[in-house]
Amino acid sequence: MIYDASYEDNYNAITEITRRLQLDNKKVYSLGFVSQKKKPEYCFPKLIFGFFTSRDFTWHLEAKSNFINEFIQTEFDVLIDLSPSDIFHTKYVAGLSKAKYKVGIYSKEYFHIYDLLLDVNENISLEELIDHSLHYLKTINNQKEYAK
Repeated sequence: MIYDASYEDNYNAITEITRRLQLDNKKVYSLGFVSQKKKPEYCFPKLIFGFFTSRDFTWHLEAKSNFINEFIQTEFDVLIDLSPSDIFHTKYVAGLSKAKYKVGIYSKEYFHIYDLLLDVNENISLEELIDHSLHYLKTINNQKEYAK
C-alpha cells in the first residue's frame, strides 16, 4: 500500500488495515509519503512500514533511498495506492512499481498507471477508501475463482 502518512490518523488507519490483512494471512508492506520536511515521530520505520519524502529523490526523480528502489522492484501481487491525486511522488512510485496489479483513485492525469480505478468522492475517508478497495479486489478474486 502507498498512502499519505502526513497525518497520524492516516498512519493509524493503515496500521489497523495491515493488522487485519495479516490476520487473514496476507503479506503486507506499506509505504507512506510524508509531505513535511521532517518526518513526524510516529513515522519510524518498521519491518513492514516505510516512509519517504520528496527529499528521498534527486532533482531528476531518481530515488536516493534503497527502500524506495526495493519497493518499486518488488513484484507485489497487488499495489493499492490510497493517496490523493495531488501527491505526485506517490503516483510516480506507483507508476514505476513492478506490481502485477495496481489499484488507485481515478484521476485524468494518472489513470494509465492503474489496472483498477476507484471513482470516489474526493472527501471520502481513508477508511472508506480502504474498504472500497478491498471489496472490489475480493469481488474480482471471487470471480476469477468462480471462472476456474
